[in-house]
Amino acid sequence: MSEANTLYEAMYIINASLAPEDVDQVVVLMESYVTESGGEVVGTREFGRRRLAYQIGKESEGIYKVLYFRGNGSVVDEIKHEFLLTETILRGTVVVSDPDCYINEDNDLVMPTTGTRRAGAAAEAAAAAAAAQAVVAAEAAAEIAATEEAAPDAEAPVEEAAPAVEEAPVSEPVAEVAEEATAEEPASEDATGAGIAPSAEAAPDAEVAPSAPEA
Repeated sequence: MSEANTLYEAMYIINASLAPEDVDQVVVLMESYVTESGGEVVGTREFGRRRLAYQIGKESEGIYKVLYFRGNGSVVDEIKHEFLLTETILRGTVVVSDPDCYINEDNDLVMPTTGTRRAGAAAEAAAAAAAAQAVVAAEAAAEIAATEEAAPDAEAPVEEAAPAVEEAPVSEPVAEVAEEATAEEPASEDATGAGIAPSAEAAPDAEVAPSAPEA
């Protein structure tokens, strides 16, 4: 609820020595202050003549009135100011009222019951839950749509990369050249590399022993 629509109640005590028509004139005057300040009068409730808790000036009784109005802080300040200036008003105060109460056609204040408050709270909770579910559903739908739009772009690079796999056998001729170079190396070099000495040098020619002289 905005400040301009806040419901206030202004309770004031009118001097009980006034005539009834003068009391009515005070009520009309206080309501006019609300409208002139930019507020909206909801109604005035009559509580009648009552004994004061303590004597105010020379008065021990007063006529209690409660003015309900909607407005902002400036309207409240104006009403409080008029309470101080109006001599026929003994005391006055302004407080924030229950936003769910109202005045019926019989000029009675109607307060919401506990059941009404609970029903209203349950309705507000259900509305909040429905709104939250709607937000979640909208976010899920947007995420699915974004995924579907991104799927074709992700598949495109796979088709372009396929030819690169077929060109891999280029490395085979290199292996064949290496094998041919190995086959053309001399056998002696292989043997030397293996640590085996050539056969011609490994065993020298055996010397032939001289034959014995004939007897």
